[in-house]
Amino acid sequence: MSSDTATAITANAVAKGKFAVKWLSGYEAPKVFYLNFLKGVIAMTSEESNVAILKAAYSRWHETKGGSIEHWLGLLDDNVNFGSLAEGMRPLDFTRHRNAKSEVEDYLRSLIGQFDMIHYTIDEYVAQNDRIVAIGSTAWRNKATGKVVETPKIDLFKMKNGKIVEFFEMYDTARVLAACEPECG
Repeated sequence: MSSDTATAITANAVAKGKFAVKWLSGYEAPKVFYLNFLKGVIAMTSEESNVAILKAAYSRWHETKGGSIEHWLGLLDDNVNFGSLAEGMRPLDFTRHRNAKSEVEDYLRSLIGQFDMIHYTIDEYVAQNDRIVAIGSTAWRNKATGKVVETPKIDLFKMKNGKIVEFFEMYDTARVLAACEPECG
């Protein structure tokens, strides 16, 4: 094994008698294999691999309550096309369209600067070829108003060589905007 190659074993499937093994190389996309004690090594499809990458990232995002920004940045292509349904409307200026990993970092840090995550739950993944849809819900507390917003959440991804090249998020913008408004009276 060369110095640019590493293996990582995750225990996601240990209870089922399997290990997920992710093979990383500086020259190619991450490859994920399942090691099943009864059947041997089974290669995952690119769809399964992409979903496994996102499941791990969302799990970390939820568990750290938004503290895994660096992990998400590591999954992004340098020239990622990143969009949000609010499209930068006030007071959610940070949701404007982004075209680079460094710009997405600003988005994520601004999000965490303005809101405290309560939960981020993905209930279902749908994958076809290089496209993945993550369907769930999320709740955040606005730090300035103290208001909590819970909204359905749909994230759309396009991945290439194990990296996110496109992302667009959909959520209830009216609820998020209401959480940003101070109480009247």
